[in-house]
Amino acid sequence: MIIAQAYRFRVKSARNKKSYHDILIRGDQTFEMLHKIICQAFDDEEDRFYQFIVKTIKQKPEEAEGAVESEASPALFEAEYEESKISNPCCFGGVSGEKKRLDDENGLNAAITEIQQFQFELDQKFKYLLDHDGDWNFENCWKYKIQVTKILTVEKDKNYPQIIKK
Repeated sequence: MIIAQAYRFRVKSARNKKSYHDILIRGDQTFEMLHKIICQAFDDEEDRFYQFIVKTIKQKPEEAEGAVESEASPALFEAEYEESKISNPCCFGGVSGEKKRLDDENGLNAAITEIQQFQFELDQKFKYLLDHDGDWNFENCWKYKIQVTKILTVEKDKNYPQIIKK
């Protein structure tokens, strides 16, 4: 039996470093649901272009016993990261349509990409960008940092997602 996980995320705005909100969301819920609950927490409009940027370790550094880092092999001692961009469904022509405006070939549709896909770890951080200009770029966007503060077992009597602390 697979035990369903829930994540407690602390969402901080770059505009106001003292302000944060804690969000509780199930792993099988989507990034679009996370976007909506963040907008609700910060009293913002949901119908804006948004993007989550998640870095995951692609390859861990080699841990050779007794190995010494040298100029010839520094890559052996550095982790390689992969960056995933999860964007709102309008970039894809809806839930299952083709991409319309997003040029990034590796972009993921937030409406169908589940939180658990990234197997978040405790204290892992990722970014959330919200376009307030409506110009479909992130030069003047509102930036947020999201940190995993707890990984919990889903409770049947709780509603997800939810704002649990302001």
